Amino acid sequence: MRSSAVRTGWYRTIVSWRRQRSGYVVLVVLIGLAGGVALGSLAAARRTASSFPTFLAASNPSDLEIDPAGAGPNGPASAHLESLLHAVRSYPQVKRVESYVFLQASLVRKGSVQRRTLNNKVVLVGSVDGLLFNQDRFAVTSGRMADPARADEVMVTENAAAAMGLHLGSRVPVAIQTGGGSNAVRRITLEVVGIGLLNREVVQDQIAKFPTYIVATPALTKSVGAGGTVYLGVQLRGGAADVAAVERRWNSSEQYFTDFQVTSQVEAEAQQSIRPEALALGVFGGIAALATLFLAMQVIARALGAREHDLVVMRAIGADPATTELDGLIGIVTSVMVGSLLAVGVALALSPLFPIGPVRPVYPDPGVDADWTVLGIGFAVLFGALTAVAVAIAYLEAPHRAQRRSRLAARRSSTVQLAGRSGLPPSAIAGASFAIDARSGRAAGAYRWALLSAVIAMIVVTTTLTFGASLHALVSQPPLYGWNWDYAVQSSDGYGPVPNKAVATLRHDPAVRSFSGVWFATLQLDGVEVPTLLANPGSTVAPPVVSGRGLATSRQIVLGAATLAQLHKRIGDTVDLQYVPGYPRRPIPLTIAGVATMPAIGIAEGLHTSMGVGAVVPADAGPVTESLGPQGYAPSCNGPNMVLLRVRGGLDDPQGQAAAQRLSEAANRVLAVQRPDSVCGGDVAAVLSVQHPAQIVNYRSMGTTPLLLAGALALAALVGLGLALVASVRRCRRDLALLRVLGFTQRQLAATVAWHASMSAAVGVLVGIPLGVVLGRWLWTLFAEEIGAVPDPTVPVWSVLLAALAAFVLANTAALLPGRRAARTAAALVLRDE
Repeated sequence: MRSSAVRTGWYRTIVSWRRQRSGYVVLVVLIGLAGGVALGSLAAARRTASSFPTFLAASNPSDLEIDPAGAGPNGPASAHLESLLHAVRSYPQVKRVESYVFLQASLVRKGSVQRRTLNNKVVLVGSVDGLLFNQDRFAVTSGRMADPARADEVMVTENAAAAMGLHLGSRVPVAIQTGGGSNAVRRITLEVVGIGLLNREVVQDQIAKFPTYIVATPALTKSVGAGGTVYLGVQLRGGAADVAAVERRWNSSEQYFTDFQVTSQVEAEAQQSIRPEALALGVFGGIAALATLFLAMQVIARALGAREHDLVVMRAIGADPATTELDGLIGIVTSVMVGSLLAVGVALALSPLFPIGPVRPVYPDPGVDADWTVLGIGFAVLFGALTAVAVAIAYLEAPHRAQRRSRLAARRSSTVQLAGRSGLPPSAIAGASFAIDARSGRAAGAYRWALLSAVIAMIVVTTTLTFGASLHALVSQPPLYGWNWDYAVQSSDGYGPVPNKAVATLRHDPAVRSFSGVWFATLQLDGVEVPTLLANPGSTVAPPVVSGRGLATSRQIVLGAATLAQLHKRIGDTVDLQYVPGYPRRPIPLTIAGVATMPAIGIAEGLHTSMGVGAVVPADAGPVTESLGPQGYAPSCNGPNMVLLRVRGGLDDPQGQAAAQRLSEAANRVLAVQRPDSVCGGDVAAVLSVQHPAQIVNYRSMGTTPLLLAGALALAALVGLGLALVASVRRCRRDLALLRVLGFTQRQLAATVAWHASMSAAVGVLVGIPLGVVLGRWLWTLFAEEIGAVPDPTVPVWSVLLAALAAFVLANTAALLPGRRAARTAAALVLRDE
């Protein structure tokens, strides 16, 4: 491009600054604010997605947690702790091992011991050598960490504080059993100095809510000198890669029924729970970015279109095409650059509001976060795309090309012709023509933007409403997240049985429609630990299958969507089943029959199924599952860990709840006569209503945030529609003035503007709503499949109809004032320009 054209462009930018500055300021502010929200949302999505790994790394986590008691009463007492620690430290894969013990404590009220335990849901644990203080560090949300050297200071989890009514400064008098004999106790008043979360309970569902802990210091543990069962936290030299070897070594040498909790699995489940929030933020940021580009394109088009008269004059006095195309571009490009830089600044200012979700209260590095990957790419996209748009518009709107297009005869659309033959008043025909006819000249671009704005606005609004309604339906309809029964009866947090003798009573209960039993286990599938439900093939009550089919034979398996992806398998493939690596020696091959939405059920302190995570395995698949399932207990108390019931009246029928309660009472009568040292001695059955997975707990805790984001996005789209209509009506002021010369009254001109706006809105409604419904349903189906939910999109018909009505009202409101001003345009202006 010649230097003379550049010099002319700079000169024109400087001398026209005062006349054009309002357009430049609007462009800078629009790109800065809307683009900043878009970049901030995209950066927030990445920060939210990485929030749990960031927090977990800051807590100095164990790679493997070992509960030698299997969360039961028959594990090794603290007297065996040193031998256990010595044994585990001898493993070549182990880098570090720490521990805590369960202290046998009772509340003291008015000088006397009131209970054998603190609370039926709260236990007191004492760190032995720093576990929960320097390894698997307790995350304090209020207060401070307890001083490890102070025996009277404790920290409590948020659930423990809620269960016992504790707060910072609360004093809890307790009696703790010591090593001085069966009746030796130490009485001490514990002071709550911190409230917070264990690193494994930051992201949790209702199954993992209890039991919960009061955390005592190593000083108290040492002074007591005794404890109940022990708990080991192990850090491995090779991280998660060494877990299988350590589990194999432990199972071959230690004689305890053991629960393993693998931190990488906990992290994977947490990520599965957080991912939907991050994905939703990313989707919002992407749509906001498109809205920013679209709105900025309108401003750029209006700013460049306003130069039409000047360009004609410049062309008449000899300016070449390069000069006319560059005219105005320098100011536009500079504004785009400043606006893009402002967008980066706005995104940085918004970053302290994120991450969202359950990790936010314990996030280790809150404050301003500069994600230069998002900000750098975002700046390049905003600046590059809008600059390219400005260049393209300047090229197309050059006078010599515009004159060639103006020679083409304008054609009336069939819609306008139909309106003319229908007997509608002249104002309606003129308004329809302004809205729909393909015209030439200054109004040509404006009418296209108005129609496109109306269509895109309704697509955005309808998509947002459909997605939001589907999210609400997911949260409010338990079958969509795997709980497609009414009640469940579970024994001892999933560790004990519901005796078959009690289950048999359901066959004669008129309030029960159907029922099935399940057993809980963590099994190895192709070497990956997976929380598993053992069930009888063909069970009448089972997790909802979203693709394929349920269990039909003893050589099939059903997986959650996330587990299927983790194993890199498809329906029809085969997976190898083992209990632990090496047992049984020959793995059991199972064929993947289908994919199901897994419910949030299982043992309280361990891996359990949840939406996309887990598997359903036949209880008769082989010796492993048979020993864990139907024959896993002594004949006197054999039965499933949980019974799933569908009752005739549903959740709202008291008779159905009474039926579940009758099963619980029958189970407890059988369990009550068992000897304390039997495999089910002391077990207690209880009725459970709907259990929410972590994803649903997170959504419910977000409150109105999704509605606010959706509302902001819809508002941005509607504002774009309003701006486009304002520009379109203003561009038609010559036509309105000409109609006034031809005899239109003020009332007819106002009606013409109303018809113009209404026809534009009608095109948006008729085209945008169907496309928005299709897009919203498609996006929700992808989203539901991603998180492992049942993909059942919901279209809010009444909300969509209300949005359509709002579009007509907004269109007429936005066009009212510029229409009145355009109608008053003097006829002399038309004669001058013509």
